[in-house]
Amino acid sequence: MAKATSRELGLAIFLMRTVRGWSQTEMARAAGVTSSMLSEFERGRRNPSPKTLERLSKASGVPLSAIEAILPALRSLQKSVEGGVVERSARRQIAEERIEAVTESLVRATLELVFKGRQEPQTDLTPPRPEDREEAPGLWARLQSLEPESRSLAVEEGEEYWKWALCELICHESTKLVRMSPGRAAELAGLAVTIAQRVPGPDAWRSHLRGYAWAHLGNACRAGGNRQGAEEAFLRAGLLWRVGDGFDLLDESRMRAIDESLVRTESGSAD
Repeated sequence: MAKATSRELGLAIFLMRTVRGWSQTEMARAAGVTSSMLSEFERGRRNPSPKTLERLSKASGVPLSAIEAILPALRSLQKSVEGGVVERSARRQIAEERIEAVTESLVRATLELVFKGRQEPQTDLTPPRPEDREEAPGLWARLQSLEPESRSLAVEEGEEYWKWALCELICHESTKLVRMSPGRAAELAGLAVTIAQRVPGPDAWRSHLRGYAWAHLGNACRAGGNRQGAEEAFLRAGLLWRVGDGFDLLDESRMRAIDESLVRTESGSAD
């Protein structure tokens, strides 16, 4: 990684974190660095030392050799989004196809390398089915009766809640609250993200679901004025969503609506 620029290293570290579905706080804790330091790395404002980079690699399970193998794609992606996510509305028509192609190849290549080396057990590789939605309302009713902190603890520890259809339902409940109570919407979307990170199944499907949940969290953050949180969530969503091409259970029109809403917001703020 000696030839990589600060910005390229930042994208590499962001990718390490994204494939694990970790927040900056979770990644920092696992690697033994501070969240502020990790943020500076990802933004390209500070270079990690070789030792720190190795710690980040080991914590995420992404070998540095994998990052080096896709460094050309990282460079192309960096050029496509140079200037920041918040400026993409002005550059959208020019960069959209390039970003999509580069991002898809980048994430697929990385996930392939990462998952080959991981030993996480997958207890259920059964593909998702529409009938899985039948139990979701009952599970949601049980969660609704709990206080927010207890609800979060329940989904973290209770495998009975690790269901893709419950995650989907909670995403939709979050959307209903975006205008009236963005804070509450963010709390529900965060719950959906927690569930998505624990749902068993094929890797591509799990990434697809996580992208769906992160998009809803980004939507809630945007509505609540948390611009930085929204940017990070939307970027994660885009990276993860593309990996799951071929799964049509989740409503893609919702993803498009969220993305169009983001573009309108950015265009308005620019005017």
